Amino acid sequence: MNLNFNVNYPILPNDDPAFLYIMLATFFIPIFIVHLAFAFAVAIDGSSLPGGRRPEFVGPTIWFLATLLGGPFIAGLYWMIHHSTICPFVYVACQPESPISPNSKSK
Repeated sequence: MNLNFNVNYPILPNDDPAFLYIMLATFFIPIFIVHLAFAFAVAIDGSSLPGGRRPEFVGPTIWFLATLLGGPFIAGLYWMIHHSTICPFVYVACQPESPISPNSKSK
């Protein structure tokens, strides 16, 4: 059985390898920038949650790394866990007489 894997298919226009590098750069660099921005936003938010709370499950560094790899999907998951009404602390903080509410009167 003779398998020949050295077939040159024209996958690049005019067989120009620079075209591939340009396409990779224009596709992956903006994605990396978006992932980096979301990761830093999650890290900053994770270290300054209201009421002295800590991030759920893991610390801010692990949330940063997960968001760096997963991007906006993991950032959305982070928001859902920490800032949506699913989080019991957010619901409690919305109550006017809550001890962690920004509108509560300190005694």
